[in-house]
Amino acid sequence: MKYFLIAALLILNFRVRAQQNDLFKQINTHIENALDKYYKPDTDSVRKYCRIGTVFAKFEVNKEGAICNVAFSDRSPRFITDALTKAFDLFHRDVELISMLKKVSKPVMLPFLYYYKKGCNLPDGSLTTKKADTEKFWETYVKSTADLDHTAETVERMLRFDGKELFAIDCILLSPFTVAETNPMY
Repeated sequence: MKYFLIAALLILNFRVRAQQNDLFKQINTHIENALDKYYKPDTDSVRKYCRIGTVFAKFEVNKEGAICNVAFSDRSPRFITDALTKAFDLFHRDVELISMLKKVSKPVMLPFLYYYKKGCNLPDGSLTTKKADTEKFWETYVKSTADLDHTAETVERMLRFDGKELFAIDCILLSPFTVAETNPMY
């Protein structure tokens, strides 16, 4: 009898976990679709920007179904957070998404990966026989690429929102959403 009870509890636990995973997958899919539709960063900013990084966006849904308590990891690019805020404000159009988020009643954390390299002015790597040109190429290349990737920096700050550091968070951590705008040479 004791083993039967343990087996029944385990089966019930697996069933609940499977339902939760299905719900989280649906939430993730709805958010990805909404961001595909509503995330519209300032085109001039994207054209001039030269960075790779991650913005951690955190938000909740209140009882009325409105997105609230939106926060972004510290030192996130303003044009990205502005565009994400506008996109989140339009999530209410997806009634099914809002219903699912109300059901789980936890904060949502979205890792938003960006590869914006249209503004990069990296040397083209043309072959030259002049030593000075080769040195200048590598100096420019190293300097440019050293400031390009900020992914590790943002991961280190992933729990710092609005100047306040959290040491843990009970939330739904979604799969990363990725955007890219690059020059043809990359």
